[in-house]
Amino acid sequence: GWTVLAASGPDAAGRTWVGRFTLLDLFLILLASVVALRLAGTAAGTAVLLFLVLAYHQPDAPGLVWLFFLAALALYRLAGTRAVAERAPWFGRLASLLRLCGWLAILTTTAIFIPREIRTGLHPQLESHAQRMAPLLAMAPTEGDNAAAEAPEPSPAGDEKALMAPQAPPRPAAGPGRGARSAPAPAVAKEKAPSLDFDPEALIQTGPGLPDWSFHTLRLSFDGPVSRDQTIRLWLVPPWANLILAFVRCALLLAALLLVGGRDRRAPPADPAPDRTSPPPANPVPAALVAAVLLGCFAVPARAQDFPPSGMLEQYKARLTEPAPCFPSCLGSPGAAVAISGAGLRIEVHLDALTRIAAPLPRVSDGWRPVSVTVDDTPAKGLLRADGAPHVLVSRGTHRVVLTGPLPAPDSFAVDWPLLPRTLTVTAPGYQVRGLSADGVPERAVRLDRLEKPGTRENRPVPAQIATIRFAPFLSVSRTLELGLEWSVLTEVARLSPAGEAVVVEIPLLPGESVLGETVRAADGKALATFEPGQETLSWRSRL
Repeated sequence: GWTVLAASGPDAAGRTWVGRFTLLDLFLILLASVVALRLAGTAAGTAVLLFLVLAYHQPDAPGLVWLFFLAALALYRLAGTRAVAERAPWFGRLASLLRLCGWLAILTTTAIFIPREIRTGLHPQLESHAQRMAPLLAMAPTEGDNAAAEAPEPSPAGDEKALMAPQAPPRPAAGPGRGARSAPAPAVAKEKAPSLDFDPEALIQTGPGLPDWSFHTLRLSFDGPVSRDQTIRLWLVPPWANLILAFVRCALLLAALLLVGGRDRRAPPADPAPDRTSPPPANPVPAALVAAVLLGCFAVPARAQDFPPSGMLEQYKARLTEPAPCFPSCLGSPGAAVAISGAGLRIEVHLDALTRIAAPLPRVSDGWRPVSVTVDDTPAKGLLRADGAPHVLVSRGTHRVVLTGPLPAPDSFAVDWPLLPRTLTVTAPGYQVRGLSADGVPERAVRLDRLEKPGTRENRPVPAQIATIRFAPFLSVSRTLELGLEWSVLTEVARLSPAGEAVVVEIPLLPGESVLGETVRAADGKALATFEPGQETLSWRSRL
């Protein structure tokens, strides 16, 4: 959607909008404007001038068609005079036919230009391939330039293949008096017979061309050395300005047609002898043939429905949905806090975002849903549940997200952290916290179990909102001892109970066992194993 208006600094700047105008283009534009001025007045001449200046190099723009159209109108007006009608009666019929052909040509090009111009202005990515390649084709070297270029010296491998190929017979000398003598020509000596050998590693293109995901290209060239402090300036037209220019071009074209056409309706002057001087009506058959030819010239070639293929569309979709350059480190959580009080459960998460992103929020087991979600003390506007976890849309910067809701019904529940905070503070009187180290570093899942006092379980009523019976997690632990130069233990824990929620369990360690790696954390002779929702197995190695 961008257009290079002009460039300063380089010696040659390719095909900019200003650089594409030649002296011939300016002469034709001024000629059409002067003719429109003489035929239809100052307003029509100004409209034609502005339109041709803005749209002369646009694809399918009626540029040279305007000269033919205005010339046909001028001839038609000339045919209406008495002097021409008396000397050449046939000229009136010819002028009427040319006038009709001119109207058909200008209306056909207008009907093609206006929809395409508006479509390109609204959706620049739908710009035709021929329009994008026009500046590049204009810069392509000609055949004479290629012939004048010096060919590189053949490589030794190429000489070896050339010796194996059959050589062309030498040409006899054409000089007089040479007889059977012949002199080898350097140009002929360099010629080689075509070889049938092919490179097995050559990449030969087959099928439709694949896009290189580039659009307009501008080549900047310098005739001499370039200094470090040399400045290059590009004057660019943004997409929104191109959209405005597209509508301006269409409006100027319609205004010019209305002004010229309105004057053309009353163009032939009144004649006292209409039977001899007025142009007779033209035969509609030649006009229909001309219209058919013009419509055939502008026919759009048919395109197969199987192109573009699905792979190309998927690649285009991947480019449109390409993550930010900071991915996967666009979001972080420096800290979080979990608090349980009589009002319910409150989870506070601090987020640092480098770009606009959907941040995953902690999820609580047993289907707990927050009553309110606020971002920086304002209700969250964008909430999404994906992969079993709620997501909130945050902008770039530092944010504070607070989730509040009632206490989960069971005596124990787990808080799973898709985005693990660096530190976690838990305020839960009457609960035992598992999955949190002494320095406040949490595991993927933090479990809170209610501490029961003697005799309180039998006296406490069962909440009415409990619809399912919850059982403690059931796990299977297997240890494999490897007694070699170094004694080690492979511990494998399999979850046999349903894997719908996070589980934090403590596995006793053997005497003298020290856990290796960061899979689990050991403390007080126990390994703290954390199962995320959906995870069924967990293993780690230890040293004895």
